[in-house]
Amino acid sequence: MRDLILILGDYLMEVYFDEKIVEELDEFYCKTLAWNEDAKESLQKIVLKSSKNKLVISRNQRKIERYKKMLSPYFFIKNM
Repeated sequence: MRDLILILGDYLMEVYFDEKIVEELDEFYCKTLAWNEDAKESLQKIVLKSSKNKLVISRNQRKIERYKKMLSPYFFIKNM
């Protein structure tokens, strides 16, 4: 699985994607050169497939600070 991390204020959102879906999306983006009806239909087929994705929303301040420290050398992190 691949994951996505989003920090909004006190909230931490972690999204875990099924590896098969990620592979299909990567393949779709590699072979699709222009947006048209065929591309739209292909993307809808991938997105609407049943898969084991997971969304976790929490308010774990220690985990948020750990992610910020880990990612700060690579990204601008705005303090709110």
